[in-house]
Amino acid sequence: MRTQHERGIAIGIALLVVLGGLVGPVGATVVASDPAATAPSEDCAFPVERTDATGEPVTVEEEPETVVTLNPSAAQTMWEIGEREKVNGVSEYATYLEGAEDLTTVGAWSVDVETVVKLDPDLVLAPNTVPPETVEKLRDSGLTVYKFEMATSLADVQSKTRLTGELVGACDAADRRADEMVDTLADLETAVEGEDRPRVLYHMGGGYTAGEGTFIDSIIEAAGGTNVAAQAGIDGYAEISEEIVVEQDPQWIFTNSDIGSVPSSSGYEQTTALEKNQTLVVNANYVSQPAPRTVRPVEEITRFLHPTAYHGAMSDGIDFDESLDSNAIHWRGQEIFVADTTADRDTLTLRQVDADGELAGTLVKQFSFSDGSTQVLDTAEYEPGSYAFTEDGDVITVEDGTVTAVTDSSSDAVADGSFAIVEQTFAASFVDENGDPVSAISGSGAGATTPVRFESNRASYDVVVSSDDFEYDDPELARTVLRSSAFGREDVRLDHDAEEFILEGVRDGAYTVDFTDRDPGTYDFEFEVVDTAVADNASIAITEGEPALELDTNSASVHRGDVAEIDIDFINGATEGTLLVGDPSTDGYRANVSLVDDGDGSLTVAVNTYLAGTNPSKADHAAGDIIWAESNGDRATPENGADPSQELDGLLDTGRYEVAVATENDVDRAAATSDDVETLVVEPRKTHALSTWRVGPGNAGHLDAPSDIPRLTRNKILTETELVTPGDYLVAEISASGLEGLLGREADLDDGAITDDFEDAISPANTSAETWKGPRTESFGLFLEASDPAKNREPRRVDLHDREFETVLYNGTQDTYYAVVDLDEVVDEKPGALDEDTTYDVVFSVMDSRLLGYDESAWATEGDDLHETVSASIAVEEADATFRTKSVPDGEGVVVAPADEQTITGQTTLAPGSEVLVSVHTDGPDPFVKSDSAVEVLPNGTFATEFDFSDRGANEPFEVSVSSPRFEEETVTTEGFVVSPATTTAVPTPTQSPTTERSTVELTVESTESTAAGTTSASPVSETSQTSTPGFGVPVALGGLLLALVFSVRP
Repeated sequence: MRTQHERGIAIGIALLVVLGGLVGPVGATVVASDPAATAPSEDCAFPVERTDATGEPVTVEEEPETVVTLNPSAAQTMWEIGEREKVNGVSEYATYLEGAEDLTTVGAWSVDVETVVKLDPDLVLAPNTVPPETVEKLRDSGLTVYKFEMATSLADVQSKTRLTGELVGACDAADRRADEMVDTLADLETAVEGEDRPRVLYHMGGGYTAGEGTFIDSIIEAAGGTNVAAQAGIDGYAEISEEIVVEQDPQWIFTNSDIGSVPSSSGYEQTTALEKNQTLVVNANYVSQPAPRTVRPVEEITRFLHPTAYHGAMSDGIDFDESLDSNAIHWRGQEIFVADTTADRDTLTLRQVDADGELAGTLVKQFSFSDGSTQVLDTAEYEPGSYAFTEDGDVITVEDGTVTAVTDSSSDAVADGSFAIVEQTFAASFVDENGDPVSAISGSGAGATTPVRFESNRASYDVVVSSDDFEYDDPELARTVLRSSAFGREDVRLDHDAEEFILEGVRDGAYTVDFTDRDPGTYDFEFEVVDTAVADNASIAITEGEPALELDTNSASVHRGDVAEIDIDFINGATEGTLLVGDPSTDGYRANVSLVDDGDGSLTVAVNTYLAGTNPSKADHAAGDIIWAESNGDRATPENGADPSQELDGLLDTGRYEVAVATENDVDRAAATSDDVETLVVEPRKTHALSTWRVGPGNAGHLDAPSDIPRLTRNKILTETELVTPGDYLVAEISASGLEGLLGREADLDDGAITDDFEDAISPANTSAETWKGPRTESFGLFLEASDPAKNREPRRVDLHDREFETVLYNGTQDTYYAVVDLDEVVDEKPGALDEDTTYDVVFSVMDSRLLGYDESAWATEGDDLHETVSASIAVEEADATFRTKSVPDGEGVVVAPADEQTITGQTTLAPGSEVLVSVHTDGPDPFVKSDSAVEVLPNGTFATEFDFSDRGANEPFEVSVSSPRFEEETVTTEGFVVSPATTTAVPTPTQSPTTERSTVELTVESTESTAAGTTSASPVSETSQTSTPGFGVPVALGGLLLALVFSVRP
């Protein structure tokens, strides 16, 4: 007799057959929508466009910062590819994942649409089981939703993993995880190749199983089994009778941890599986979810079906050094793996083999296999010699760690079954270039190198390198060992558990060790072989070398007009010297710079390539504005002397310039006896682009450093825009190289906050109102200009420098400037400067004749055509707001129920992050006022807050207001209605928001109220947004019930 639980499962499976269309055809093979998803991705460039299971192209414009997963398999995939930090919402069945219990739950088998919308994710990952109506509602709310096809094979899981990586910007990690699946499954396939395939049944509960064309079927096949349900002609998920079970006689039966056990009925008791107690319970979260961890149950099932083959291929995760092989050499100290997977052998005996090749009479040790099929032989416990495993005096042969045969005790059997334990010899010593031992080398600067020689009777081995002078993970240890040796970084492994630095694949020979820049002294090293623990020590003394200067990098590059930084190291006691930039004979230019170190051993010289080649005596700047030392304690002094090669007619040309340093103070001797010579590359400069962003007044003060830009962008407080309202802060993002020299020596380019320097660099001669009609040949400018001026009028131009910048930030690695302007300042200082409903061009213009290489006199004829200009358009609109309303019998307005936690939403043109005051009130016989003064505008321009209406009666009107001092009328008010839930059943229809327009969606919802004629009537109601998770109708509701019951096939 079936239990109530089993009957529930049966009903669920039956519903699956009836409503199969809700989850895709049962047993069908689903091909990925995009062929590219089935192969490793070449890159992870955005935008990404893929066609999903709805047949619609889905475009992810940029790498998502936040992701909601509507099914546990998508969540598991995010965890497995290292993107769990992006997930801010999961389904109920994903909370088994570490940390997922702290995230917002967005439903189980049905989706809480309102919660998902409130989370406002950049991307929603949906399973094939989510109804199309739900996907549409999420998309209508402005969310990007990708719905996956149904996975029916392990290949589908690999494709889905790679596709997920592409969608979330983790292609490399997803490819690695998918490749790991491919490799593991390939290993298992190789392991079971040629093996008999046991008959296997998957028990789902309620008498149901998984037949041909199912995900479970692919798992059984991959594990080296034969699915008896498929053999019996069962397709998809269906009921299997006990008669068929008896007829097919499965040798193994497995189920999942949600079911927990297999039936104990008379039919099942007749199977080989129950007679031999060959049943297995696997983790339901892994076997039922098409995600990367599916490989784990495949491994587990393989290990039970094919223990010998599995242990040979996978070694069962046991920690050991090598697998035992008869007739092979094993090194003393190694831990050797051996497995005896037969069911009828409990004990093996290890015996020594004498010099004549015969078994010695003395027993060495017995190994019990009664508690498991594996043992690890610690060879450090045994003396060097020959050994063999025996059973009852007969020799056992072992291949790749697994017992393969029992022979006899003859000499031939001993020769074939014995193995050797050999002591490894090992020595390490520092030697010179001739291979002779050395105890000291001279000079800790460039060239302070010496080889270390390894010698052993073993061909190849791994060595732990340790020293009291280095931590195991100290990058300097890697640099010392790797910089000049035959080892590469691929030969190094850091064991963080054991805190060891390991060289892999060491062979006999000498390997150069580099002590460049190391302090004088004695360095002691210990070298220990990983698996045998034989070790040797070696020491080397580094003595003081000759004073010298070194350039810290092989070459440096700078855009023409920018400031180049040249890093110099003073070694072996050097304190002063000379820097030469350029060679008069090849470059037509040379800067001679005297250097004095402040004693810390390093000095950074800044070279302003905008002023390089100018003579301070003929210009309005000092020599220290051309070349200077970055640190106040250091000195870098340009020495003009009588060298005419230091003067140029124009800007320093692009190209490669020789950079040399020497301890000599005399220029000629320094050029002839340089300690180090490298290259400075001067590249062309360009004004690339300008884009516009905006931020609310409450968040503009958070822009203090360039690192704040991605943070506020990630939080969607700083947003790229073509729309602003008075009171916003405009952020002009200017991409231009070659402007650092114009900012001057005092600009703190490393810190990134350059407001005063940026303002000072804009010449007043270029920004006065009169000069817009005169020559503009210096520096650069930033201004607003009306896009469509009145007829016969010059376009209205507002110079933003006159308004003063709130802040200016500079990201030197990206050659990008961020100029932040308070638009209220523009309006206050010049009323009418910004007209609402008007489009303006934000213009950045590089005007400087020296930087651009034109003659100032040419401006009279060619004018602004000589400048480099980039621009972007912005539209100025009125600051305003609207509420999302619904149509009810009493009119149009905000509709709430007489309950707590009632959400009121709206849309505004204010910048994201701005705050508004939302209040509800009535002046009727029972007056009330409720307000929320800190309602934040979300990235999509909406705002939302909750009020408690549980104390209000049905059909009660009220007013709802949203206020901001930036609104033209300051307060926007509309009607509201408290309506019973039965009246507020509604579907979305569009309303006009301040900035967006929604397409029309019409649905009809059937009420349960009977008409006079005894039939049901349709009660259409329209709204601009849903306030609760919508009903899916009877078929979809049954589908949800089905999926809740059939938990053994979770999405």
